[in-house]
Amino acid sequence: MWNTIVFGIFILFFTSIIILTLIDYNKKRCLKGSPFISVIVPTYHDSDTLESTIESIFLSYNRERMELIVVDDNSDKKTEQILNSLRRIYNFRIIHNRVNLGKVKSINNAFRCTKGEIILVVDSDTQLNKRAVTDMLSRLESDSVGATSCRYKPVNRGFLARMQEIEYGMISLLQTAYNTKSTISLWGGCMAFKRKAFENVEMLSENALIEDMDLALKLGKSGWRVEEASSFVFSAVPVHLKDWFKQKIRWGAGGMQNVIKHFPFFIFHPIFLLFTTTYTLLTISFAIAMTHNILFFENMLKLFHYFRQIGFSIFTSFGLMKLTEGFTLFKGVMLYFLYPLFSIPYVIINMSHRKEWYKLFLVIPFSLAYFPVFISVGFISYIYGIYKFFKLRSSGRAW
Repeated sequence: MWNTIVFGIFILFFTSIIILTLIDYNKKRCLKGSPFISVIVPTYHDSDTLESTIESIFLSYNRERMELIVVDDNSDKKTEQILNSLRRIYNFRIIHNRVNLGKVKSINNAFRCTKGEIILVVDSDTQLNKRAVTDMLSRLESDSVGATSCRYKPVNRGFLARMQEIEYGMISLLQTAYNTKSTISLWGGCMAFKRKAFENVEMLSENALIEDMDLALKLGKSGWRVEEASSFVFSAVPVHLKDWFKQKIRWGAGGMQNVIKHFPFFIFHPIFLLFTTTYTLLTISFAIAMTHNILFFENMLKLFHYFRQIGFSIFTSFGLMKLTEGFTLFKGVMLYFLYPLFSIPYVIINMSHRKEWYKLFLVIPFSLAYFPVFISVGFISYIYGIYKFFKLRSSGRAW
């Protein structure tokens, strides 16, 4: 009964989210003007990816209508050498921090040096593209929109990278559904905002574990709309479990920190909490059911052996077993097929062409293995986020 109620509520919200996302995706957008933009790239020990990032920026927009400021946050010598080499090819400004100030303070300081009415922040391990820039800038042409951003598509290879690609698709699907009001977060690796909107909320909060979500919520509370773009940018993601764990702890803790800090926003915008709660309950229900089914199938095997021992044939024993526990067996098997189906939209959202159809099979390990672990780590991070909310002062540096 409990599983049926959770399943029904989830189906209702899941269907609503997909419909709202499709409506947003089907809107035709084109950039009417060519605004002057200021691009900020904070970097810290990113010598391996910095060149491709800067190159992608100059290939994605008219360099005559753009200025680039790179903030070297007290990086190593190799990063400094690459920056000096790239400046001979491209025209951009470098700000050298004498001490490591962190990403948030580096962006806030660089913002004071910008000239554009639109600011684009790009991480130094992210590769920009024309479609993403056009998508973001066209949304910012609306007077009510204060900020927008693009989700990540992993540039890395490997199983963990593919699982995160589906995870990011899930996050993006939910955030795009919020575009009708104001989405709950930005992707800090590629976000664009209006100068007056950024100044209106007093820039980024240094004590925020995930400053991009905090910025989106501050803008939403101030009357600005924040939108999730339908395009994506390539970005490096954690490929080792240790790095993945640290990232998820920070994201989860930062999410909880923001939920507490901006709780009134979530009361009037309940889709995120309801979706997250029902999906989490669905996952827990699946884990409980899976444990029950393991025990059930073990009993079924014992029952099958019992029929064989008293002289029945294999087919007769199987038939008697179906008659005895047929419905429960059918329900258990169907559960393993139904649960992964919910992850299919998260894969489709990231498919660039039909040749990537094979990625649909990744919903099985994502649903049965990755997401339950993701939820488990999430519970740990939520406790840490509550601690950080009360521990960090408004002027303190979160990370």
